[in-house]
Amino acid sequence: MIVTVSFDASSSFDLDGQIVKYVWDFDGDGASDAEGKVVQHVFSSEATFAVTLTVTDNDDQIGRKTKSIEVTGS
Repeated sequence: MIVTVSFDASSSFDLDGQIVKYVWDFDGDGASDAEGKVVQHVFSSEATFAVTLTVTDNDDQIGRKTKSIEVTGS
């Protein structure tokens, strides 16, 4: 089973500047799996995954948010 999921960080914002980098971690290992405001990722198994988005602003400040998503074949 292969499922392609789209992720969109367009609603992310910086109160005193702008976000200049979006980094996604889809497997919880802390390494970058994709970069960009809108990305797609292919999951090859059904499971619950912790997906982390790390954003960096124009002052090099970092924000991070992790959400669990459930991937199913239906």
